Amino acid sequence: MVVKVYISGMSGNKEVKKRQQRVLMILDSKNIPYEVVDIAEPGKEAEKEFMHTNSTSTGATGSDPSPRHPLPPQIYNDADYCGDYDGFDLANEVDTLEQFLKVEPAVSTAEIELSTAKDKNGHVEEENKENSEETENRENVEKERPAENGEAEPKKGAENEAKENGEVEEEEIDDIFGDQEETKKEVKKADAEKKENDENEENNKESEAEEDDAKEANETKASEDEEAETKEALPNNDESIEDKPKDEEAKETEDSTADEEEEASEEEEEVEEEIEEEEEEEKVEEVVNATEEEPKSTQDDAENPPDPSEQETQSQEETQSLDKENTEANESIPVEENPKENGNAKEDGEEN
Repeated sequence: MVVKVYISGMSGNKEVKKRQQRVLMILDSKNIPYEVVDIAEPGKEAEKEFMHTNSTSTGATGSDPSPRHPLPPQIYNDADYCGDYDGFDLANEVDTLEQFLKVEPAVSTAEIELSTAKDKNGHVEEENKENSEETENRENVEKERPAENGEAEPKKGAENEAKENGEVEEEEIDDIFGDQEETKKEVKKADAEKKENDENEENNKESEAEEDDAKEANETKASEDEEAETKEALPNNDESIEDKPKDEEAKETEDSTADEEEEASEEEEEVEEEIEEEEEEEKVEEVVNATEEEPKSTQDDAENPPDPSEQETQSQEETQSLDKENTEANESIPVEENPKENGNAKEDGEEN
């Protein structure tokens, strides 16, 4: 029959942790052998299910007065259910812990020493009783002997022997009682030392539990401070994140407008080039037509020679019309945007 204490090493409830520590500490101080079953460890699903189904007490705490499943610590003796923390603590207070755990009462070292001392003292008393009977027999024998050298001297010797035996017996009795008192003092001293050690262990464990609680509180506080700092830093990051898309949008709009302007300028240049080509084609056609008309005019001139005055006026009119056309073409085309056209116009004028 082994006492089993079902605990949870991963519990976040501080009250459950303190209860588990106190149960194990009391069992250690009482020298009661036990086995710890941690239901939070991997592979302990069967033990966890066993505890939930067979525990009749819920182990309610102040923070969780009505839990869905029984809370650790839960105490068993093999498969027999003993109770939860409240029952364990009550049994410890009224000194019925062995009955609660369903185990035989443990014998302390002080009781063992006391029993051995009693056995030793019983043997000593029996030996002293035997010695006293022997001395009495001797005295009776000496009294019955006839006095050879007078009756006074044997009487004195018997009295001296009786006194010596009595003193020896008194000393032995004193030694026996002194040993008993010493053993009682030693037993009391051992019990006091053990009690003191148990109290020190309890105090140490409580101080360790308090230190653990303080560390957890400090850690939670530090984590809360970090969260607050991150939250304070987040608005600035959000603003920078919001500004970035705006800058990117502005940049994209600028790029798009620049691209549109470039496309527009390219389209204008293409249109101007087309216009220039059309004008050049028209001029070429005019020149071709002019060349075709020249032989006809030469034939007409040969048949009907013109007057020199008419020829001069006609040539002047032609030059004036060509100059007029050139000036109009130059005015219609900007000089800065199309330097090539101006050059072509000049060349056409020179050719004319």
